[in-house]
Amino acid sequence: MILTPMVIAETACTQPDHDATVTKPVAPYFPPSASGGARHIVVRVLVTVAPDGSVTKTEIVQSSGDATLDRSVVGAAKKSTYSPKVASCQAVTGTYVYEATFQQLR
Repeated sequence: MILTPMVIAETACTQPDHDATVTKPVAPYFPPSASGGARHIVVRVLVTVAPDGSVTKTEIVQSSGDATLDRSVVGAAKKSTYSPKVASCQAVTGTYVYEATFQQLR
């Protein structure tokens, strides 16, 4: 019997360190009642991303002041798809700031 050595190809780590990123963002719904007369609204949500890319936690870090709009943005952040933070070529838990900006056009 002749044994042939197996060569296992490893994928090279081309970017050993990077932050979590959104790969497929979902746009939030803007409820008509949410504007309150404001012309420019920004909502920021801190998203905790697990090593597998799943969302494990969300926290509003900048509110619009409208609970309905804030919930819509948090929902969109949770439905978005993320790639995890990578440290030394290993996927680790990280955070991403999901930002939704609404601007009223005249």
